[in-house]
Amino acid sequence: MICDLEKRQIIDLLPDRERTTVEAWLRRQPRIEVVARDRNGGYGGAVTRALPRAI
Repeated sequence: MICDLEKRQIIDLLPDRERTTVEAWLRRQPRIEVVARDRNGGYGGAVTRALPRAI
């Protein structure tokens, strides 16, 4: 589940929790500047690769 934490709204529900799925979705969202995530190990790498300037 992808959420906008500032607006407290669900943005999208991905079909799975795979790193490649998350990374592909993030690559289509270049305006994202800040990311909060759960502790799934693949998410950190997906964010780093897809949005290298995000905090």
